[in-house]
Amino acid sequence: MRLGVKMGGTRVVTFESDENFINFLLKLNKRNRYIRKVLEHEKEHLNKARELGYDSQLAVVVWDTMPPILLAETIEYVGAKPTLQDQIKIALAPQKPSKADYRLARGLGEKLKC
Repeated sequence: MRLGVKMGGTRVVTFESDENFINFLLKLNKRNRYIRKVLEHEKEHLNKARELGYDSQLAVVVWDTMPPILLAETIEYVGAKPTLQDQIKIALAPQKPSKADYRLARGLGEKLKC
């Protein structure tokens, strides 16, 4: 687990393994069913990013309190950041993209038009 840069009360926490990701969510009292669903979804993003050549890790965004409050599950890039086109592919990689995935892809598509 690696604590990321603090961003105005929030913090990005990255994980080098699925096990660390799962254990972190368990410590936040998330249920096994929820964790399995989230892990499966985020791994689809992660696998697409890696397929496209981007080094990436599972991550969460938390409100920096004690205990932390989970705001979002995500992936973080190590090194090169994906192009806008690749970010759209990564956002829409899961079999069932979330509403947030669709919003992100739509917003990135708008940036491409500019």
